[in-house]
Amino acid sequence: MVKTFFLVLIVLLIAVPTFAQDTFPRIQQAFGYANFSLPVADVTTNRHNSGFTTSFDFNFTKALGFDYTLGYYGLGTGTSLFSNQFGGRLMLQGDKVSPYLVAALGMAQSQVQSNGYYYSGGSAFATRFGGGFDYKTSDVFGIRVEVTKMPLRSGGIWLGKMNIATGVVFTLMQ
Repeated sequence: MVKTFFLVLIVLLIAVPTFAQDTFPRIQQAFGYANFSLPVADVTTNRHNSGFTTSFDFNFTKALGFDYTLGYYGLGTGTSLFSNQFGGRLMLQGDKVSPYLVAALGMAQSQVQSNGYYYSGGSAFATRFGGGFDYKTSDVFGIRVEVTKMPLRSGGIWLGKMNIATGVVFTLMQ
């Protein structure tokens, strides 16, 4: 099963450059490392939590697009946080560097592992706004750097600070 998956993935990545054109709409998939700053128990001290993020972008035009982002962060002591956010993306397309702004709304849920079982730690309303840039290394591949503020509304207070993410970008349809 795993060998079949990797074979299909390799074939798709080899075939993607045949679709390269300078037309829109454009579909991009990005994934990589993320670091989310979240307060600890006393709410005044921040802790940086490592994880990963993946985003799916559908760019309607050179300047306007749709953004979906999924994040997973390990909060320590068997606790993790998942976030799902949908929003808009405003871009300035360049030959190599394409800066963008993003704003999104969604939900976040924490999970706690105890004695081999997972329990819900609760859900929160999540927002995300900020910006970043994509650096194109070829028509299909690139590097993404993004800095966003990602506050979570939980228990009547806003928690969460900066989310810094970096990774690779695959342009699936140009």
